[in-house]
Amino acid sequence: MTSEEDLERLRRAKRALLAKYGDRPWFRGAGIAPGAGGLTLRLNVDPEVDLAGEEVPESCEGQPVEVVYIGAYEPRPERDSPDRGRSEEE
Repeated sequence: MTSEEDLERLRRAKRALLAKYGDRPWFRGAGIAPGAGGLTLRLNVDPEVDLAGEEVPESCEGQPVEVVYIGAYEPRPERDSPDRGRSEEE
């Protein structure tokens, strides 16, 4: 179980990731997610961007970072939108 102190450390580390890497072309987001031993710090990275020469952190503020490669996606339509639930092929 994650304590409030642990959660606050993760929140600080998340803010630090956003501040340091948020403008990088490979950055897709940072968050706190469930992991095997409780909550973990997650860094979402664009798999289509060449990371050669880029610094992708293994830890931040003493917290290990789980790197997840995730492509871009389209935002969901608004709840009342007529396009909600339709596929591109319709």
